[in-house]
Amino acid sequence: DDENSKKEIIKILKNKIEEKINKIINPKEEFYVMSFNYTTYLQDYFKYKVININNSIHDDEIIFGIDKIQLEKIENKEGFNFFIKNNRRKEKEQEWKSFIESHNFRKIYFYGHSLADADYTFFEDLFNILLEKVKDKKLMEIELIFLYSNGYEESCKKAAENLIEKYCMREKLSEKEKKHFKINYIKV
Repeated sequence: DDENSKKEIIKILKNKIEEKINKIINPKEEFYVMSFNYTTYLQDYFKYKVININNSIHDDEIIFGIDKIQLEKIENKEGFNFFIKNNRRKEKEQEWKSFIESHNFRKIYFYGHSLADADYTFFEDLFNILLEKVKDKKLMEIELIFLYSNGYEESCKKAAENLIEKYCMREKLSEKEKKHFKINYIKV
């Protein structure tokens, strides 16, 4: 019967995903997910605490578009404000910022994100909050862990290095400040 087949497939997929997550994160530790994906399967099937940065398919408006850093490259900017993500993320922005500010995360994992300019402002804000926690001595360093699948090691490292380099350059970080970000890569 189709319904039982569907349930069996979901069970198999759930076990595979949970197996991957358990290889990365100790399942006994509390962890949270900030997702750029529009789906809600992590909440629905795993009951994880998830913030959908770009809203979900269940919201009235999913958020897609460009980042303000991309707008810098466009000569005629008129009419593009509607497409700038961070202009439409204000509600979610407050949610995830207070969430990050209220926890002293020592590790941040990134998986399945291009780390491209389309979401640069999110990463800029995240790194600013984390760096402020270091300056306030709430944290000594932040480990940024970039996860990649087989065959994607080079592109993951290049994207992560570009993101961090761009952030450090735009924020004019000193060498001492740069050292607060510990970068690691893990194949999953």
